[in-house]
Amino acid sequence: MTQHAEQKREEILRLVAEYYSEAFAPRPFVPGESVIRYAGRVFDADELTHAVDAVLDFWLTAGRFAEEFESNLAEFFPSIRPCSSIPAHRRTSWPPAH
Repeated sequence: MTQHAEQKREEILRLVAEYYSEAFAPRPFVPGESVIRYAGRVFDADELTHAVDAVLDFWLTAGRFAEEFESNLAEFFPSIRPCSSIPAHRRTSWPPAH
């Protein structure tokens, strides 16, 4: 990636964080008027920024974030192998083989 492209990417991600703070800013609670949402989307600026970052790579499925997650999960649970170490036909077959 060129330096100019990297600068644009950083600008986009900065703007996404700004967008989040304006579009999803907490609203004051007004008894009797405010709606209490008991279910729905719960996310923060970091999650929105990471989602846009992944889309900029055009990884719309498992990509570098999934690989990082699998690696960290493997460190946390040493007895579990990351999915990437399982042959593709074993990951996609149903029911799973034991």
